[in-house]
Amino acid sequence: MRRYHISSDRRVALAATVWILGSIALLFLNTTLGLLAVIAPLVVVLLSLSPWVRLLSVLGAGLYAFGSSTEVGPVKFGFAALLLLVTAVSAYNLAKRPWPGAKAFQAALVVGLVVAATFVLSYLAAGDAASLSAFVRQATPYLVTLCAPIIALETGPQLNLEHVYVMILLAGTVAAVGFAIDWLARRGVTALPIDRFVLSSLILPGYAFAVAVLLIFHGSRAWQRSVAAVVAIAIPIALLISGTRSNLGILAALPAIAGRSRNARVPVPRMLIVLGMLVALGVFIFPLVADYAITDPAFIASRIELVRKVLFGPIAADQSAQLRSEQAALALSIVRANPWFGLGPGVPLDIVLDTPLLTPVRIGVVGTAAVVLFFIMLCVGVRRTRVASGPSVATTAWWGMTAISIVSVAFGTPFEDRGFGLAVMCALVAVASAASGETRAQHVHARPRTRARSVARSTARARTGRSTGGKHLAGQSTAEPEPSLPLS
Repeated sequence: MRRYHISSDRRVALAATVWILGSIALLFLNTTLGLLAVIAPLVVVLLSLSPWVRLLSVLGAGLYAFGSSTEVGPVKFGFAALLLLVTAVSAYNLAKRPWPGAKAFQAALVVGLVVAATFVLSYLAAGDAASLSAFVRQATPYLVTLCAPIIALETGPQLNLEHVYVMILLAGTVAAVGFAIDWLARRGVTALPIDRFVLSSLILPGYAFAVAVLLIFHGSRAWQRSVAAVVAIAIPIALLISGTRSNLGILAALPAIAGRSRNARVPVPRMLIVLGMLVALGVFIFPLVADYAITDPAFIASRIELVRKVLFGPIAADQSAQLRSEQAALALSIVRANPWFGLGPGVPLDIVLDTPLLTPVRIGVVGTAAVVLFFIMLCVGVRRTRVASGPSVATTAWWGMTAISIVSVAFGTPFEDRGFGLAVMCALVAVASAASGETRAQHVHARPRTRARSVARSTARARTGRSTGGKHLAGQSTAEPEPSLPLS
Protein backbone atom coordinates (compact mmCIF):
# COMPACT_ATOMS: atom_id res chain seq x y z
CA MET A 1 0.00 0.00 0.00
CA ARG A 2 1.44 3.34 -1.05
CA ARG A 3 1.70 6.07 1.51
CA TYR A 4 0.78 9.61 0.64
CA HIS A 5 3.54 12.08 1.61
CA ILE A 6 2.67 15.74 2.02
CA SER A 7 5.31 18.00 0.48
CA SER A 8 6.97 20.68 2.59
CA ASP A 9 5.15 23.47 0.70
CA ARG A 10 1.80 21.85 1.32
CA ARG A 11 2.65 21.39 4.98
CA VAL A 12 3.40 25.09 5.33
CA ALA A 13 0.19 26.00 3.50
CA LEU A 14 -1.84 23.62 5.65
CA ALA A 15 -0.28 24.95 8.87
CA ALA A 16 -0.91 28.55 7.79
CA THR A 17 -4.54 27.78 6.95
CA VAL A 18 -5.13 26.11 10.31
CA TRP A 19 -3.42 29.02 12.12
CA ILE A 20 -5.52 31.64 10.27
CA LEU A 21 -8.78 29.83 10.95
CA GLY A 22 -7.82 29.36 14.59
CA SER A 23 -6.93 33.04 14.93
CA ILE A 24 -10.27 34.09 13.43
CA ALA A 25 -12.08 31.84 15.88
CA LEU A 26 -10.12 33.34 18.78
CA LEU A 27 -10.95 36.85 17.60
CA PHE A 28 -14.65 36.13 18.14
CA LEU A 29 -13.99 34.56 21.55
CA ASN A 30 -11.32 36.94 22.86
CA THR A 31 -10.00 39.94 20.95
CA THR A 32 -6.65 40.10 22.78
CA LEU A 33 -5.84 36.43 22.33
CA GLY A 34 -6.92 36.60 18.70
CA LEU A 35 -4.61 39.52 17.94
CA LEU A 36 -1.74 37.76 19.68
CA ALA A 37 -2.40 34.65 17.63
CA VAL A 38 -2.31 36.70 14.43
CA ILE A 39 0.87 38.61 15.33
CA ALA A 40 2.83 35.71 16.82
CA PRO A 41 3.79 34.00 13.51
CA LEU A 42 4.95 37.32 12.05
CA VAL A 43 7.13 37.94 15.10
CA VAL A 44 8.62 34.44 14.89
CA VAL A 45 9.39 34.87 11.17
CA LEU A 46 11.06 38.26 11.70
CA LEU A 47 13.12 37.00 14.62
CA SER A 48 14.26 33.95 12.69
CA LEU A 49 15.31 35.89 9.59
CA SER A 50 17.52 38.73 10.76
CA PRO A 51 20.14 38.80 13.54
CA TRP A 52 19.69 42.57 13.80
CA VAL A 53 15.98 42.11 14.48
CA ARG A 54 16.73 39.61 17.25
CA LEU A 55 19.38 41.80 18.86
CA LEU A 56 17.62 45.15 18.60
CA SER A 57 14.28 43.74 19.71
CA VAL A 58 15.81 42.55 22.99
CA LEU A 59 17.86 45.72 23.49
CA GLY A 60 15.04 48.12 22.69
CA ALA A 61 12.42 46.18 24.62
CA GLY A 62 14.79 45.91 27.59
CA LEU A 63 15.47 49.65 27.64
CA TYR A 64 11.73 50.32 27.65
CA ALA A 65 10.53 47.50 29.90
CA PHE A 66 13.05 48.19 32.68
CA GLY A 67 12.18 51.87 32.50
CA SER A 68 8.46 51.29 32.91
CA SER A 69 6.63 51.06 36.21
CA THR A 70 8.17 48.95 38.96
CA GLU A 71 4.95 46.96 39.07
CA VAL A 72 4.81 43.79 37.01
CA GLY A 73 2.40 44.15 34.13
CA PRO A 74 1.97 43.14 30.49
CA VAL A 75 5.13 45.03 29.48
CA LYS A 76 7.48 43.03 31.72
CA PHE A 77 5.73 39.72 31.00
CA GLY A 78 5.92 40.51 27.28
CA PHE A 79 9.60 41.35 27.51
CA ALA A 80 10.34 38.12 29.38
CA ALA A 81 8.46 36.15 26.71
CA LEU A 82 10.31 37.97 23.91
CA LEU A 83 13.65 37.34 25.61
CA LEU A 84 12.98 33.63 25.91
CA LEU A 85 11.77 33.42 22.30
CA VAL A 86 14.86 35.20 20.93
CA THR A 87 17.11 33.04 23.11
CA ALA A 88 15.43 29.89 21.79
CA VAL A 89 15.90 31.00 18.17
CA SER A 90 19.52 31.96 18.80
CA ALA A 91 20.23 28.69 20.61
CA TYR A 92 18.79 26.73 17.68
CA ASN A 93 20.83 28.69 15.14
CA LEU A 94 23.97 28.39 17.26
CA ALA A 95 23.51 24.62 17.50
CA LYS A 96 22.77 24.29 13.79
CA ARG A 97 25.58 26.56 12.55
CA PRO A 98 28.00 26.92 15.47
CA TRP A 99 30.51 29.76 15.46
CA PRO A 100 33.95 28.27 16.23
CA GLY A 101 34.74 31.07 18.67
CA ALA A 102 31.79 30.07 20.85
CA LYS A 103 33.87 27.19 22.26
CA ALA A 104 35.66 29.72 24.48
CA PHE A 105 32.36 30.36 26.28
CA GLN A 106 31.16 26.78 26.71
CA ALA A 107 32.03 26.73 30.41
CA ALA A 108 30.08 29.96 30.95
CA LEU A 109 27.00 28.50 29.27
CA VAL A 110 27.17 25.42 31.49
CA VAL A 111 27.49 27.57 34.62
CA GLY A 112 24.54 29.61 33.35
CA LEU A 113 22.39 26.48 33.49
CA VAL A 114 23.50 26.01 37.10
CA VAL A 115 22.48 29.59 37.90
CA ALA A 116 19.06 29.02 36.34
CA ALA A 117 18.67 25.85 38.42
CA THR A 118 19.55 27.70 41.64
CA PHE A 119 16.90 30.32 40.87
CA VAL A 120 14.27 27.64 40.43
CA LEU A 121 15.34 25.87 43.63
CA SER A 122 15.30 29.14 45.57
CA TYR A 123 11.83 29.93 44.25
CA LEU A 124 10.53 26.48 45.18
CA ALA A 125 12.18 26.66 48.61
CA ALA A 126 10.31 29.92 49.32
CA GLY A 127 7.00 28.09 49.06
CA ASP A 128 3.85 30.15 49.49
CA ALA A 129 5.83 33.26 50.45
CA ALA A 130 6.85 33.77 46.79
CA SER A 131 4.55 35.15 44.12
CA LEU A 132 4.87 34.78 40.36
CA SER A 133 4.67 38.52 39.66
CA ALA A 134 7.43 39.30 42.17
CA PHE A 135 9.50 36.43 40.75
CA VAL A 136 9.27 37.90 37.23
CA ARG A 137 10.24 41.36 38.50
CA GLN A 138 13.22 40.15 40.55
CA ALA A 139 14.50 37.41 38.23
CA THR A 140 14.26 39.22 34.87
CA PRO A 141 17.56 41.19 35.26
CA TYR A 142 19.37 37.93 36.01
CA LEU A 143 17.55 36.21 33.15
CA VAL A 144 18.81 38.85 30.71
CA THR A 145 22.37 38.25 31.92
CA LEU A 146 22.02 34.48 31.47
CA CYS A 147 20.52 34.78 27.99
CA ALA A 148 22.98 37.46 26.84
CA PRO A 149 25.83 35.09 25.81
CA ILE A 150 23.56 32.88 23.73
CA ILE A 151 22.08 35.82 21.82
CA ALA A 152 25.45 37.56 21.44
CA LEU A 153 27.45 34.54 20.26
CA GLU A 154 24.83 33.78 17.61
CA THR A 155 24.17 37.29 16.30
CA GLY A 156 27.58 38.92 16.80
CA PRO A 157 29.54 37.00 14.13
CA GLN A 158 26.95 38.02 11.51
CA LEU A 159 27.05 41.77 12.24
CA ASN A 160 29.27 44.57 11.00
CA LEU A 161 31.51 45.76 13.82
CA GLU A 162 31.20 49.47 12.96
CA HIS A 163 27.42 49.20 13.15
CA VAL A 164 27.70 47.35 16.46
CA TYR A 165 29.75 50.20 17.93
CA VAL A 166 27.14 52.73 16.77
CA MET A 167 24.45 50.67 18.50
CA ILE A 168 26.47 50.56 21.73
CA LEU A 169 27.17 54.30 21.75
CA LEU A 170 23.52 55.11 21.05
CA ALA A 171 22.17 52.71 23.68
CA GLY A 172 24.63 53.96 26.30
CA THR A 173 23.77 57.60 25.64
CA VAL A 174 20.03 56.92 25.85
CA ALA A 175 20.51 55.01 29.11
CA ALA A 176 22.62 57.85 30.57
CA VAL A 177 19.99 60.44 29.66
CA GLY A 178 17.31 58.19 31.12
CA PHE A 179 19.32 57.90 34.33
CA ALA A 180 19.57 61.68 34.65
CA ILE A 181 15.87 62.23 33.97
CA ASP A 182 14.89 59.56 36.49
CA TRP A 183 17.05 60.84 39.34
CA LEU A 184 16.28 64.51 38.78
CA ALA A 185 12.59 63.60 38.98
CA ARG A 186 13.18 61.61 42.19
CA ARG A 187 14.95 64.58 43.79
CA GLY A 188 12.20 66.96 42.71
CA VAL A 189 14.47 69.37 40.83
CA THR A 190 13.70 68.45 37.23
CA ALA A 191 12.66 71.09 34.72
CA LEU A 192 12.08 68.55 31.97
CA PRO A 193 8.58 67.81 30.68
CA ILE A 194 9.09 64.03 30.74
CA ASP A 195 9.56 61.53 33.52
CA ARG A 196 11.20 58.13 33.55
CA PHE A 197 11.05 56.58 30.08
CA VAL A 198 13.99 54.13 29.89
CA LEU A 199 15.93 52.09 32.40
CA SER A 200 18.10 53.73 35.03
CA SER A 201 21.53 52.09 34.89
CA LEU A 202 25.19 52.77 35.59
CA ILE A 203 26.80 49.74 33.92
CA LEU A 204 25.39 50.22 30.41
CA PRO A 205 26.37 53.93 30.08
CA GLY A 206 29.70 53.15 31.74
CA TYR A 207 30.46 50.45 29.18
CA ALA A 208 29.49 52.78 26.32
CA PHE A 209 31.79 55.43 27.83
CA ALA A 210 34.70 52.96 27.77
CA VAL A 211 33.96 52.11 24.12
CA ALA A 212 33.76 55.81 23.23
CA VAL A 213 37.15 56.61 24.79
CA LEU A 214 38.75 53.68 22.96
CA LEU A 215 37.20 54.64 19.62
CA ILE A 216 38.59 58.18 19.91
CA PHE A 217 42.04 56.62 19.53
CA HIS A 218 41.30 53.44 17.57
CA GLY A 219 38.30 54.36 15.42
CA SER A 220 38.79 53.35 11.80
CA ARG A 221 36.97 56.38 10.35
CA ALA A 222 36.88 60.08 11.13
CA TRP A 223 33.12 60.14 11.70
CA GLN A 224 33.44 57.26 14.15
CA ARG A 225 36.06 59.12 16.19
CA SER A 226 33.94 62.28 16.13
CA VAL A 227 30.80 60.49 17.33
CA ALA A 228 32.84 58.75 20.04
CA ALA A 229 34.14 62.11 21.28
CA VAL A 230 30.61 63.48 21.54
CA VAL A 231 29.46 60.42 23.46
CA ALA A 232 32.51 60.58 25.75
CA ILE A 233 31.36 64.08 26.76
CA ALA A 234 27.60 63.45 26.82
CA ILE A 235 27.56 60.37 29.06
CA PRO A 236 29.55 61.84 32.00
CA ILE A 237 27.51 65.06 31.84
CA ALA A 238 24.22 63.14 31.86
CA LEU A 239 25.33 60.96 34.77
CA LEU A 240 26.92 63.69 36.90
CA ILE A 241 24.07 66.15 36.47
CA SER A 242 21.87 63.77 38.46
CA GLY A 243 23.97 64.49 41.54
CA THR A 244 24.52 60.79 42.26
CA ARG A 245 28.01 60.10 43.58
CA SER A 246 28.01 56.45 42.53
CA ASN A 247 28.19 57.63 38.92
CA LEU A 248 31.82 58.55 39.48
CA GLY A 249 32.39 54.79 39.16
CA ILE A 250 32.52 55.16 35.37
CA LEU A 251 36.00 56.65 35.82
CA ALA A 252 37.17 53.19 36.90
CA ALA A 253 37.08 52.22 33.23
CA LEU A 254 39.97 54.56 32.39
CA PRO A 255 42.80 52.67 34.15
CA ALA A 256 41.31 49.40 32.90
CA ILE A 257 41.64 50.45 29.25
CA ALA A 258 45.00 52.23 29.58
CA GLY A 259 48.08 50.61 28.06
CA ARG A 260 50.01 50.20 24.84
CA SER A 261 48.34 51.21 21.63
CA ARG A 262 49.34 47.98 19.88
CA ASN A 263 47.28 46.08 22.46
CA ALA A 264 44.14 48.08 21.51
CA ARG A 265 44.51 50.22 24.62
CA VAL A 266 45.08 53.92 25.19
CA PRO A 267 48.54 55.23 26.17
CA VAL A 268 48.32 57.21 29.39
CA PRO A 269 49.92 60.45 28.09
CA ARG A 270 47.59 60.60 25.10
CA MET A 271 44.62 59.72 27.29
CA LEU A 272 45.41 62.56 29.69
CA ILE A 273 45.74 65.07 26.85
CA VAL A 274 42.50 64.09 25.13
CA LEU A 275 40.56 63.75 28.39
CA GLY A 276 41.81 67.20 29.41
CA MET A 277 40.35 68.63 26.21
CA LEU A 278 37.07 66.78 26.77
CA VAL A 279 36.88 68.00 30.37
CA ALA A 280 37.40 71.58 29.18
CA LEU A 281 34.51 71.21 26.74
CA GLY A 282 32.41 69.51 29.43
CA VAL A 283 32.99 72.38 31.87
CA PHE A 284 31.67 74.76 29.24
CA ILE A 285 28.66 72.61 28.33
CA PHE A 286 27.68 71.41 31.83
CA PRO A 287 26.23 74.74 33.09
CA LEU A 288 24.15 75.10 29.94
CA VAL A 289 22.64 71.63 30.38
CA ALA A 290 22.10 72.17 34.11
CA ASP A 291 20.33 75.48 33.50
CA TYR A 292 17.96 73.74 31.08
CA ALA A 293 17.29 70.55 33.06
CA ILE A 294 17.31 71.69 36.72
CA THR A 295 14.88 74.06 38.42
CA ASP A 296 16.94 74.68 41.56
CA PRO A 297 20.22 76.50 40.75
CA ALA A 298 21.65 75.57 44.17
CA PHE A 299 21.19 71.80 43.60
CA ILE A 300 24.55 71.14 41.94
CA ALA A 301 26.39 73.32 44.44
CA SER A 302 24.79 71.45 47.33
CA ARG A 303 25.81 68.09 45.86
CA ILE A 304 29.41 69.26 45.36
CA GLU A 305 29.51 70.51 48.94
CA LEU A 306 28.20 67.16 50.15
CA VAL A 307 30.97 65.34 48.25
CA ARG A 308 33.56 67.67 49.83
CA LYS A 309 32.24 66.89 53.32
CA VAL A 310 32.28 63.17 52.61
CA LEU A 311 35.87 63.23 51.33
CA PHE A 312 37.35 65.55 53.92
CA GLY A 313 34.90 65.53 56.81
CA PRO A 314 33.91 62.98 59.47
CA ILE A 315 32.06 59.81 58.56
CA ALA A 316 28.94 61.20 60.20
CA ALA A 317 28.68 63.71 57.36
CA ASP A 318 27.84 60.92 54.91
CA GLN A 319 24.24 60.06 55.72
CA SER A 320 24.00 57.86 52.65
CA ALA A 321 26.92 55.72 53.87
CA GLN A 322 25.30 55.37 57.28
CA LEU A 323 22.03 54.28 55.68
CA ARG A 324 23.83 51.71 53.53
CA SER A 325 25.62 50.41 56.62
CA GLU A 326 22.31 49.87 58.39
CA GLN A 327 20.86 48.16 55.31
CA ALA A 328 23.93 45.92 55.05
CA ALA A 329 23.54 44.87 58.70
CA LEU A 330 19.87 44.02 58.12
CA ALA A 331 20.69 42.10 54.92
CA LEU A 332 23.40 40.15 56.75
CA SER A 333 20.90 39.07 59.40
CA ILE A 334 18.56 37.83 56.65
CA VAL A 335 21.38 35.90 54.98
CA ARG A 336 22.31 34.27 58.28
CA ALA A 337 18.72 33.14 58.73
CA ASN A 338 18.52 31.79 55.12
CA PRO A 339 22.13 31.07 54.14
CA TRP A 340 21.91 28.54 51.31
CA PHE A 341 19.03 29.61 49.07
CA GLY A 342 18.10 32.98 50.58
CA LEU A 343 14.56 34.24 50.84
CA GLY A 344 13.99 33.15 47.27
CA PRO A 345 13.26 35.25 44.18
CA GLY A 346 9.60 36.14 44.26
CA VAL A 347 9.45 36.99 47.98
CA PRO A 348 8.50 40.69 48.24
CA LEU A 349 10.77 42.87 50.36
CA ASP A 350 9.09 45.57 52.42
CA ILE A 351 12.36 47.48 52.79
CA VAL A 352 14.97 48.87 50.42
CA LEU A 353 18.29 47.04 50.53
CA ASP A 354 20.79 49.16 48.61
CA THR A 355 23.66 46.82 49.41
CA PRO A 356 25.76 44.20 47.60
CA LEU A 357 24.22 41.62 49.94
CA LEU A 358 20.93 41.90 48.09
CA THR A 359 21.90 39.04 45.78
CA PRO A 360 22.61 36.62 48.71
CA VAL A 361 19.33 37.78 50.27
CA ARG A 362 17.44 36.72 47.15
CA ILE A 363 19.21 33.51 46.10
CA GLY A 364 21.52 32.67 49.00
CA VAL A 365 25.20 31.84 49.07
CA VAL A 366 24.85 29.01 46.54
CA GLY A 367 23.11 31.17 43.97
CA THR A 368 25.46 34.11 44.49
CA ALA A 369 28.53 31.89 44.06
CA ALA A 370 27.04 30.52 40.84
CA VAL A 371 26.33 34.02 39.47
CA VAL A 372 29.84 35.23 40.29
CA LEU A 373 31.35 32.11 38.71
CA PHE A 374 29.21 32.68 35.62
CA PHE A 375 30.63 36.18 35.17
CA ILE A 376 34.17 34.92 35.81
CA MET A 377 33.72 32.31 33.08
CA LEU A 378 32.57 35.04 30.71
CA CYS A 379 35.78 36.91 31.51
CA VAL A 380 37.77 33.75 30.79
CA GLY A 381 35.97 33.39 27.45
CA VAL A 382 36.79 36.98 26.49
CA ARG A 383 40.42 36.37 27.44
CA ARG A 384 40.58 33.25 25.30
CA THR A 385 39.00 35.09 22.39
CA ARG A 386 41.56 37.86 22.72
CA VAL A 387 44.41 35.32 22.67
CA ALA A 388 42.97 33.53 19.62
CA SER A 389 42.03 36.53 17.47
CA GLY A 390 44.27 39.29 18.80
CA PRO A 391 43.56 42.50 20.74
CA SER A 392 40.60 44.66 19.80
CA VAL A 393 38.58 47.57 21.13
CA ALA A 394 35.80 45.12 22.00
CA THR A 395 37.90 42.95 24.31
CA THR A 396 39.55 45.97 25.96
CA ALA A 397 36.18 47.63 26.57
CA TRP A 398 35.01 44.44 28.32
CA TRP A 399 37.64 44.99 31.00
CA GLY A 400 36.50 48.57 31.35
CA MET A 401 32.97 47.35 32.02
CA THR A 402 34.32 44.78 34.48
CA ALA A 403 36.18 47.49 36.41
CA ILE A 404 33.03 49.61 36.64
CA SER A 405 31.05 46.60 37.88
CA ILE A 406 33.63 45.86 40.59
CA VAL A 407 33.69 49.48 41.79
CA SER A 408 29.87 49.63 41.84
CA VAL A 409 29.83 46.84 44.46
CA ALA A 410 30.52 49.58 47.03
CA PHE A 411 27.07 51.01 46.28
CA GLY A 412 25.09 47.84 45.59
CA THR A 413 25.16 44.57 43.69
CA PRO A 414 25.86 45.09 39.97
CA PHE A 415 23.75 42.05 39.13
CA GLU A 416 20.64 44.00 40.21
CA ASP A 417 21.53 46.85 37.85
CA ARG A 418 18.82 46.82 35.20
CA GLY A 419 21.33 47.50 32.46
CA PHE A 420 23.95 44.95 33.49
CA GLY A 421 22.57 42.13 31.35
CA LEU A 422 22.08 44.42 28.35
CA ALA A 423 25.66 45.68 28.74
CA VAL A 424 26.97 42.11 28.85
CA MET A 425 25.00 41.30 25.70
CA CYS A 426 26.30 44.36 23.82
CA ALA A 427 29.86 43.69 24.98
CA LEU A 428 29.81 40.06 23.87
CA VAL A 429 28.22 41.00 20.53
CA ALA A 430 31.15 43.34 19.93
CA VAL A 431 33.67 40.68 21.00
CA ALA A 432 32.13 38.07 18.69
CA SER A 433 31.83 40.51 15.79
CA ALA A 434 35.46 41.64 16.15
CA ALA A 435 36.77 38.07 16.45
CA SER A 436 34.75 36.75 13.50
CA GLY A 437 35.71 39.78 11.41
CA GLU A 438 39.39 39.04 12.06
CA THR A 439 38.85 35.43 11.07
CA ARG A 440 37.02 36.43 7.89
CA ALA A 441 39.79 38.88 6.99
CA GLN A 442 42.46 36.23 7.42
CA HIS A 443 40.43 33.80 5.33
CA VAL A 444 39.83 36.32 2.55
CA HIS A 445 43.50 37.27 2.43
CA ALA A 446 44.59 33.64 2.37
CA ARG A 447 42.36 32.46 -0.47
CA PRO A 448 43.87 34.46 -3.38
CA ARG A 449 47.38 33.36 -2.45
CA THR A 450 46.34 29.71 -2.30
CA ARG A 451 44.55 29.85 -5.62
CA ALA A 452 47.37 31.75 -7.29
CA ARG A 453 49.95 29.26 -6.14
CA SER A 454 47.86 26.27 -7.20
CA VAL A 455 47.11 27.74 -10.63
CA ALA A 456 50.73 28.72 -11.19
CA ARG A 457 51.99 25.31 -10.16
CA SER A 458 49.48 23.53 -12.41
CA THR A 459 50.45 25.73 -15.36
CA ALA A 460 54.16 25.20 -14.77
CA ARG A 461 53.74 21.44 -14.52
CA ALA A 462 51.63 21.34 -17.68
CA ARG A 463 54.21 23.31 -19.65
CA THR A 464 57.07 21.17 -18.37
CA GLY A 465 55.20 18.00 -19.27
CA ARG A 466 54.42 19.21 -22.81
CA SER A 467 57.95 20.43 -23.59
CA THR A 468 59.89 17.42 -22.28
CA GLY A 469 57.42 14.63 -22.68
CA GLY A 470 56.85 14.42 -18.98
CA LYS A 471 60.63 14.14 -18.17
CA HIS A 472 62.96 16.87 -16.97
CA LEU A 473 66.14 17.52 -18.93
CA ALA A 474 69.42 16.77 -17.23
CA GLY A 475 70.82 19.74 -15.39
CA GLN A 476 67.61 21.74 -15.83
CA SER A 477 66.28 23.33 -12.71
CA THR A 478 62.99 21.94 -11.54
CA ALA A 479 62.23 24.85 -9.20
CA GLU A 480 58.91 26.47 -9.91
CA PRO A 481 58.86 30.22 -10.50
CA GLU A 482 57.36 32.26 -7.67
CA PRO A 483 53.96 33.37 -8.88
CA SER A 484 53.08 37.02 -8.71
CA LEU A 485 50.49 37.42 -5.97
CA PRO A 486 47.64 39.88 -6.23
CA LEU A 487 47.63 42.60 -3.60
CA SER A 488 44.95 41.93 -1.05
